[in-house]
Amino acid sequence: MRSKALFGPGGNSEAFYRDGCKSTRQAPAWVKRIGLDAYEFEAGNGISAGDETLAAIGAAAYDEGVHMSLHSPYYI
Repeated sequence: MRSKALFGPGGNSEAFYRDGCKSTRQAPAWVKRIGLDAYEFEAGNGISAGDETLAAIGAAAYDEGVHMSLHSPYYI
């Protein structure tokens, strides 16, 4: 069982882009750099990324020790 809460952004903020990041593949490293430990991939309106891109984001998160979650599409 996890003994602490995890914190991180849902999606990429203006600060992410202001810091020079251009791709969600960079999100896990950016999250780690700003002192957070989780990242939620936002897909509320559907998933447009391909398998290769999603795998690369997941691999980057694993390498950085950042926990991932996925906001699944809305079906309301």
